[in-house]
Amino acid sequence: MAKMMRINEHIDDHIKELMELTGKRRLDILDEILEKALFKFKKEYFLIMANKEAQAIVKDKKAHAEFKREYEAWDTTLQDGLEEYKDDAFAKKRKNS
Repeated sequence: MAKMMRINEHIDDHIKELMELTGKRRLDILDEILEKALFKFKKEYFLIMANKEAQAIVKDKKAHAEFKREYEAWDTTLQDGLEEYKDDAFAKKRKNS
């Protein structure tokens, strides 16, 4: 289903330039731009919300303590096999922390 959207001349100039550079049709370029912009927006929004939730957990001392206990329990499972990489800086850092 086609929708209409107003764009200013500055944006239209960029679209025309992209049409010349890529040889693509106007609608194909607009679809590609909109798809990429929406994906980026959703990704950024997800990260913003995840950060807000993390901040809320840190502010709530009980929730933060529970999170730390759970993290530490799961963190031990990640140690499996790390002793094989004694020269690995990441493994050394994890072992010392």
